[in-house]
Amino acid sequence: MRIGINYNNNYLFLHKFINLLIVSECKRFIIHARKTLLYNNINVKKNLIIPKLNYKIIYQIKKNFPDIKISINGGIKTLLDIKKHLKYVD
Repeated sequence: MRIGINYNNNYLFLHKFINLLIVSECKRFIIHARKTLLYNNINVKKNLIIPKLNYKIIYQIKKNFPDIKISINGGIKTLLDIKKHLKYVD
């Protein structure tokens, strides 16, 4: 999943969505740190670089749902990047 869609990209939106899925017994989430843009002038290739990645929102989700497996996706290119993110997510 992504952290949001178009204008629905705040923490509360993501938190409510994940909570809904947890109630449906989902136990693992792989979250891309960029919202998806479904505008006519934005294609998939552009949406791979815009808008900016927001890792902090995923870190906060993990804090609020510590018993759920949360993996992060997006912009991770090196082993050092991986080690950094593993401090906050699964």
